[in-house]
Amino acid sequence: MEEIGIVEKYYHIIQTSPKKFMVEFQVGEHRVSIENFKFYEEMSEETNAFSGDLILDGINVGRCTNDGKGGCASYYAHNNWDLARTIEEETAKLQNYTFPTLRMNLYDVIDTIVSIMISFKSYKVLSLARAKNVISVLNKYADDLHNKYSSKKTDNEPFSLPCNEEKKEEPVSVQFHGRTWQKIDKTDTRVLNSTFVCNHNDGCMYMDESSRLFFFLKHEGEQFVSNF
Repeated sequence: MEEIGIVEKYYHIIQTSPKKFMVEFQVGEHRVSIENFKFYEEMSEETNAFSGDLILDGINVGRCTNDGKGGCASYYAHNNWDLARTIEEETAKLQNYTFPTLRMNLYDVIDTIVSIMISFKSYKVLSLARAKNVISVLNKYADDLHNKYSSKKTDNEPFSLPCNEEKKEEPVSVQFHGRTWQKIDKTDTRVLNSTFVCNHNDGCMYMDESSRLFFFLKHEGEQFVSNF
């Protein structure tokens, strides 16, 4: 096996045979990949519908899937939950390359691995030269997004709003990073499969309808602080 390139800083493209390639996310000493991957194009509505075996540090820990109806991927690490949690925590320390205002998570990592794998399939990659060309195309697209959203960074200062100490109620909507974010119910069917529902149990959820991005505000002292 030979590494032939890297996409979005963390996704290593490895040639496993003359006509086969794999995508491996690397964070520290940890590795994330997918095997026995199946893509269901006819079921892919808002996101890529797929299923596969989740491989963490070379260990098959369970399954990962996306139903294609929107929201992030799901994974079930029933064979080694402690390892999955460790990698999730390490991944959360990383800054998302394409969207610098966001932190990474294992759910997004899985979806990105899938997107790269599908790109290889779409380009009918059968040779090393074509694989390197696809890597170049993917990185050009990622760089364009990175440059676009880097200009919206706020020096990593947390987004905060003053709150009414008597009511301590979150605002119905907020203006943040040039978007209007609407307060929504965490039981809303549109977000039941979102990473934030899975990983953040405190605070109020806000969503930008156009991008389907989410963030949370939670009460801390005399202000509301976001998880951005």
